[in-house]
Amino acid sequence: AHVIFARRAPDADEFFTTYRKSLDGSPETLEYHGAWASDISADGQWMLLGVQRPNTNFDIERRRVDGSDGTSVVLATPHNEIYGKFSPDGKWIVFGSDATGRSELFLMPFQGPG
Repeated sequence: AHVIFARRAPDADEFFTTYRKSLDGSPETLEYHGAWASDISADGQWMLLGVQRPNTNFDIERRRVDGSDGTSVVLATPHNEIYGKFSPDGKWIVFGSDATGRSELFLMPFQGPG
């Protein structure tokens, strides 16, 4: 019922803005400034967002697709964490990182310890 996309306006202060727009033609649009969507969970409840910050480079955040909460940090280190993707069952997140000095893929639980 919705499309989610990111774009970068040439005159914008933010790196990207992600938009959630209804496909029924209604004017409702949610905006997430400074972030781009990298994935949506299979149940349609969560999205993973990429953000860039001066002190922690590229990070991963999560947010409810319906906008009912704010963003919360999934992973933010001095290294780059990029391209977060949900596993098909929604229990895991895979992402790229250069924490070891080279680009590698890592796996972590979504919403749980590990």
